[in-house]
Amino acid sequence: MKIKNPKKYLFCFFLTWLFGIVAIIGFNAYMDPFQYLRKMSPPYFSSKIRIQNAGLIKNYPYDSVVVGTSRSMNFYRTDIQTIFGWDPLKITMAGSSPHEQFTALEFALKTGKVKRVLWGVDVGVFYSTQVDALKEEFPAPLYSNEETRFLYYLFNMTTLFVSVRNLAFKLGLKTPNDFNIDIAKYNNILLDKSIGELKELRAWYKKRTHSKSLPVKPSKKYLEKNINQNMLSLIQAYPDVIFYILILPYNIMCHLPLEKESLEYQNAAYIDFFRLFSEAVLPQKNVKAFDFLTQKEFVCDFKKYHDTTHFYPFVSKKILEDVSHNHYRLEQDDIPFVIEKFKKMVLDFYDYADQKVKGAL
Repeated sequence: MKIKNPKKYLFCFFLTWLFGIVAIIGFNAYMDPFQYLRKMSPPYFSSKIRIQNAGLIKNYPYDSVVVGTSRSMNFYRTDIQTIFGWDPLKITMAGSSPHEQFTALEFALKTGKVKRVLWGVDVGVFYSTQVDALKEEFPAPLYSNEETRFLYYLFNMTTLFVSVRNLAFKLGLKTPNDFNIDIAKYNNILLDKSIGELKELRAWYKKRTHSKSLPVKPSKKYLEKNINQNMLSLIQAYPDVIFYILILPYNIMCHLPLEKESLEYQNAAYIDFFRLFSEAVLPQKNVKAFDFLTQKEFVCDFKKYHDTTHFYPFVSKKILEDVSHNHYRLEQDDIPFVIEKFKKMVLDFYDYADQKVKGAL
């Protein structure tokens, strides 16, 4: 079919296209589902935390921030307020790399609101090869000061989807299932089952008797880069901010070697972390570090764990209480003792595990 007036047709097409863009931008600006433009009332806190965190950092009041992976997500805001008297904002992100944590934390520090940082260190992620790269799903423009960040936010299909969902909720057409209206519940993780000690030990014993292969030893190169670039650089750039760095515990099963002789090899990641962390971070005057990785009461009690890496909220609260009382404070001179204590704890549990499983066979 021949178009009689192609110029008019193109003009109408362009006008419709432009109107669609303006409509999307205007609707997203009005709904502002991630509170990136302003603090909303009533607020909606989305489970899409990598976008949501950016808006909260920009527009919410706080004097402290909580940083880390999913293992830090159950440091409840209410517990921090009660125990320390702080006004915290949680910007933890499940599965986050050190560079993601660095990017979010730097954005918060640049606001000038942060007096204290509570940093839950997940040792394993500090071996990430993405030392200065962000994951594809991380919305980097929202954590910058570039003017294009507003266009990125407003002309964005994720923003549009959540805007429509929020509108449906306001109109009573939809029940929320992935957001809430209470900041105290924001960024918490639900843990609803426990691991069984005997089950885990039997699995370890089976692997021990059928496999002699050792895990690949992680590279210290990436560990050193992550500590220096994604942690130390911020600590040094903000000397007036106090950094509370919590080296978080794993369940003992993460440390248990297949053979006693391979203990140091299989736990090289943790031992090397202590050494490099000691050299780079502990000498900084604005750092208060705490070691929970080598504490038997946290590591060897299976009732405290949802799985071998995630502990329950009551454990998170106990960690906060210990920090408030300066328990398990880590100083540079402590490192040789801490490493030996860690080795002994694992070896002692190895003997216990061996006897427990054989007794249950």
